[in-house]
Amino acid sequence: MEFPNIKSSPDSVGACVGLDVILTADSLNGEETNFSWAFFTIPDTLTGNPTSRYFEDPGTNKYPFEIDVTFSPKNCHKIYYDTLTVSAWTPPTAEFKIEDADGLVLTDAVEGINAGADAYFSDMSTPGHGILTKWIWMFGDGDIDTTGANVTHAYTTKSGFITVTMGVSDEYGCSDTTTHQILVLESLKFPNIFSPNGDGINDKFEPWERQKSGYFLKFEMEIYNKWGGLVWKRTCESPNCPNYDDENFWWNGKNKQGNDVPDGVYYWVVYAKPESEKGDMILNGSITVVR
Repeated sequence: MEFPNIKSSPDSVGACVGLDVILTADSLNGEETNFSWAFFTIPDTLTGNPTSRYFEDPGTNKYPFEIDVTFSPKNCHKIYYDTLTVSAWTPPTAEFKIEDADGLVLTDAVEGINAGADAYFSDMSTPGHGILTKWIWMFGDGDIDTTGANVTHAYTTKSGFITVTMGVSDEYGCSDTTTHQILVLESLKFPNIFSPNGDGINDKFEPWERQKSGYFLKFEMEIYNKWGGLVWKRTCESPNCPNYDDENFWWNGKNKQGNDVPDGVYYWVVYAKPESEKGDMILNGSITVVR
């Protein structure tokens, strides 16, 4: 019998951590009855065709092996030799830290950062076999950054304890993710004068830089005249409290009946329960209406 020129082919030769490789002997003549696979550097023997084995040694390694093939004529067999090259890359281990502008570490800390202030996110990942090439930052407020290993982000649409997720991958496509929390603190600062005259400038009594003030579980604002009479009131509860997207949320200089109040000094009180649960806020002050 003329022996066929049998060749072996793997289905895959590279993966992160480890992989099952399916080995198939092909170019057969149809008279093969048994296949015995033996790797010289691995103490085991595989049978069948195809067959499979798990490889987990890190890095790129060569595995010489032989296939002892038995054919239908009795005691007729031949040994074929080959080498399998497998790459099992160790993935990176993702890690990062969060700091404020003064270098105070905010990662999973009780210290917080004010809403609207810049927070600095730095990659601290440990590479595996490959060079780190991609980063994705999911800040927990809907914003995503893929620009690099070190990024800056300010929280203007959410406050309280926020979970940040970072994913990292290397040149081989191996990846890992991890999460940490950052505490974003609420702040409310109001002007002492506004002009609700409809010119589109300073028409509402609202917080300075209102998109940077944070969010609350409960919020209530009351406006009183100089005689102590309630002129206007607004309340809300989470989510989306206060509703910064509602142009009618803040006081526009009208009373409860919808009429313009006279120019002069009014008094305001704010009761607020922050999402950060760092203590209820009770604020008050005066506001001068000038049209």
